[in-house]
Amino acid sequence: MKNIYFALLCFYLLIPQISLGQKNLNKGKATDKDYYTEVAFEFVNGKIIIPVTIENKTYRFLLDTGAPNLITSTLHEQIKSRNLKVNTVRDANNRKSKMKVASIPLLTIGGVAFKNSPNLVYEHGENIIFDCFVIDGFIGSNLLRNSVVQINLEKKLLIITNDIAKINIGNAKPIKLSLVGNQKSPYLWVNLKGEKTARENLLFDTGMRSMYDLSMKNYRHLKNKNIYQLIDQGYGTNSISLFGNAKKAQHYRLLVPEFSIGEVTFKNVVTQTTDDNNSRIGTEILNYGNVTIDFENEQFYFDTKSKEIAIEEKLLGFSTTLINKRLVVGTIWDDALQSQIKIGDEILKINDVDYQKTHFCEFVTNASALKKEDHLNITFRTQTGEIKEITLDKKLANSQDSVKP
Repeated sequence: MKNIYFALLCFYLLIPQISLGQKNLNKGKATDKDYYTEVAFEFVNGKIIIPVTIENKTYRFLLDTGAPNLITSTLHEQIKSRNLKVNTVRDANNRKSKMKVASIPLLTIGGVAFKNSPNLVYEHGENIIFDCFVIDGFIGSNLLRNSVVQINLEKKLLIITNDIAKINIGNAKPIKLSLVGNQKSPYLWVNLKGEKTARENLLFDTGMRSMYDLSMKNYRHLKNKNIYQLIDQGYGTNSISLFGNAKKAQHYRLLVPEFSIGEVTFKNVVTQTTDDNNSRIGTEILNYGNVTIDFENEQFYFDTKSKEIAIEEKLLGFSTTLINKRLVVGTIWDDALQSQIKIGDEILKINDVDYQKTHFCEFVTNASALKKEDHLNITFRTQTGEIKEITLDKKLANSQDSVKP
């Protein structure tokens, strides 16, 4: 039995990205040969949530091009389906478990019906992704492998069709897309430029909300090519995957002077290493233009108003994660903070926001005050019970402040 691989990410909350060695998910197709539909979506803290109809009832699904279809055990019990087999699943933190694969006779997105679509079944109880986003499953790349998909964040509109000619791609030029594995995960090459230049093959993953996540494996391969400039290095955990938190490890926060997708170049892109084997592009790029994924013809289009985009990101000296439904310090980047806070210290208050009165799901579904504010008064509870308040200011990440790794 071969492994299925999940990478699940949001502070990093990693929503499943799965690589398959089996053909049992590469099945199912649209009932019509010619189709076009427009679907309004919700955009919740970087996640695209769409309505999906099964047996005349509408459910909430997350659109995730980095994953195959997946449904909760609750939905599995409520609908007709046919069990196919059991697969071994490994998440981004290398935790393993087994998951069933079930075939759904018919599911509909907008005006397009798909028959006999295979879906992994999540049977592991409570999960912050399903519970906090109130979703019933994922629509993944295996279902979309014969379609053309456009995501327009400005209009919050998803288009699914069989014909690229039915979509307005503006002035965007095609970028070669590779559909990897039987799941047909969409990968594209990007150009990186620091002192020297390089290319990297990235998964376009709508389950990830950030701009660019760099796998530790790729970083080790590229770090001697003088592409990345080191901003910080830190030890800790800041990712939550399908089966729990990542183990504590050494990671790096880096700056890429130029990051190019086709003809579009981003200046001063900040990235962070992850435990995943794959580097990824996430939904943050939707803030800059429309994305069209032509699975059918293996092309990617990125339609933007500008061909050069400068990013000015301010960074905090630590990152957060969720442990036992509490918002805590996950990774400490700034050495000066080592004497003031520790990994696992709970965040009680940020400026005027009292997190002791906040349901933990709001950490997941709402933009963090740590992201929205530049000047922060933060109250912590240490692991010994001490309450302390620290005032911090974010610092702008740019090439002048960075040093070589």
